[in-house]
Amino acid sequence: MLRKPRRLPQRFNRTVTPQTRRLVESRHKRQRQYKWQRWKRLAQRIQRKIVASKTTVMRFAAALVVACILLLIGVALFSPVLDVQQIRVARSDPRLDDELIQEALRPLFGQRMPLLEVKTIPPLLTSPLSGVGHAAVPDLASVTITKDYPSTLQMKITLKPVAYRLLIQNPDQKAPAVPKAGSGADFLTDDGMYVTYTPMQVPSGGSLPQLTIVDWGVRPDPWTKLLTPAFLKTISDTKAQLKSQFHLDATTTTVYLRAREFHLQTKNYALWFDIDSPVADQLKRYSIFLASAPPGSAKQYVDLRVPGKILYK
Repeated sequence: MLRKPRRLPQRFNRTVTPQTRRLVESRHKRQRQYKWQRWKRLAQRIQRKIVASKTTVMRFAAALVVACILLLIGVALFSPVLDVQQIRVARSDPRLDDELIQEALRPLFGQRMPLLEVKTIPPLLTSPLSGVGHAAVPDLASVTITKDYPSTLQMKITLKPVAYRLLIQNPDQKAPAVPKAGSGADFLTDDGMYVTYTPMQVPSGGSLPQLTIVDWGVRPDPWTKLLTPAFLKTISDTKAQLKSQFHLDATTTTVYLRAREFHLQTKNYALWFDIDSPVADQLKRYSIFLASAPPGSAKQYVDLRVPGKILYK
């Protein structure tokens, strides 16, 4: 049976000499150096193995990258997660018809988001719909489309601004034709498209300048191009020059489609212009008329269309 350990008696204690201390210190120093050498050799072996397996690691990394690419392509081509499932249209104008837009964009549902070309969407909005007779957004100015992955399309539709309130007069009538009840109101966009909206859809319709259309062969249909932008610009420029040069305000504007002319009604009489000759020449003839004709000579109109002549009644 072992006895309980006790301290060594004092008489057996020996004094540690300097030689013994140096011997012990050198022994511990060699042990530390040995441990350090072991770790150093281990690190060198690991480094040599890494260098030796570098080619294998590169091949594995390349294979992993190719596998990820193939996985992404497979998800893009076959996964239903990336199908178009929702289309959000920002209602920026009360003239937009949500039901017609939904019908026009129906072919987009189920298409692949990554493969969907944005440029193919505006023609869907401007192409005539079967059973409706016109496009969902015939007066489209622009559309901004954003893909919100994984399955949503964001759209912001901008319409062409309405520039004129339109009255279509029968050629054999002196008064404009009265629109049928419930048919809404007729307007003209700034690029000459004839559109039909309710007064509530065009809140500023009452403050728009009025344009009367006469002398048409076939009655114009809504959502068709009625006048060219150049024609409308000529009318606007003529009004501005009458105001600046002669201080005249045109109260009404009447456009003759087949004759390619327009009449501006002033306070005392109408001025007849056409778009086949420069407006500056026609205004110059009006200056000659004011300088040569006695005041009150014209009661109904002054015809400025004929080069070299001024006709009035």
